[in-house]
Amino acid sequence: MGLAASQARLLLLTAKNDALELQAQNVEQERLLLAQEQETIAQEYSDKTTNTIYTCRVFENGETQQQTMTLDALAKAQTGGVGSASIIIADSNGTPIVKATATASGDDDGNSTYGMTYEVEVGGELKPFNDDLKNENPALYKYYQNVIEAMNTNGSNTPIQYGIANGSYQLWTQDNSDTDNTNSTSHIVSTVTNDEGELKVNDEFYVRKTPESLSTVTSRYYTEDDAAAQAEYNTAMAKVNTLDTRLENKLNQIETQKKAVEQEMESVDSIIQSNIERTFQYFS
Repeated sequence: MGLAASQARLLLLTAKNDALELQAQNVEQERLLLAQEQETIAQEYSDKTTNTIYTCRVFENGETQQQTMTLDALAKAQTGGVGSASIIIADSNGTPIVKATATASGDDDGNSTYGMTYEVEVGGELKPFNDDLKNENPALYKYYQNVIEAMNTNGSNTPIQYGIANGSYQLWTQDNSDTDNTNSTSHIVSTVTNDEGELKVNDEFYVRKTPESLSTVTSRYYTEDDAAAQAEYNTAMAKVNTLDTRLENKLNQIETQKKAVEQEMESVDSIIQSNIERTFQYFS
């Protein structure tokens, strides 16, 4: 092989080596993204298997039950199985969304059942959620119907569970103290301030509460979705591992090709050096 041909061959091999190097970098980048995806999958799995759920202690149908915390369950729990009690769910600014009232009734066998009524925020006031509202404003009635249904959905990541936990919802419970509690507030409903600066609404007082502060509410790990989370995790990880194995094999092939090219580059370079030495001998 002549000097010019050898030089041309070396340039082609150098270009090939650079292309293989770029391919290797791209594969390494893809494997890095897969590693990040693995971390995301693992974090999602951890979140789903360590999530908690609030439950309410409700006396119903002759027995004490632990019911998933919903709008109705919260109100029922506040009655203790006797009489009626109300709770208010407000937004993060304290503006009311819905007031739920549970009224317990019992039979001769001591079984308690509940009637539920709701009031919703309309024009700055809490008004009954009934047929009157449905006739006056069907769209608003439908909106609140969806809201109430969502707040009564069971599960660990439902609007009321998630909303109260992260502060996007506020929980207010009725304060039935014998004396007016000046630490109570009802500013989230229509208020009247008397001379002593006490806030009243129909002689009802409400106090903002966290679920943990209520004796009727407890939290536990939510395990009902663990099996599904495990299956989802296994499927996702298997897919990622398969892709990573393919990329690893591809990288090994590139490295094999790269070594072959580098060896040929060394061989061609050696030929060039020999040609140069032989050529300069003619002038010595």
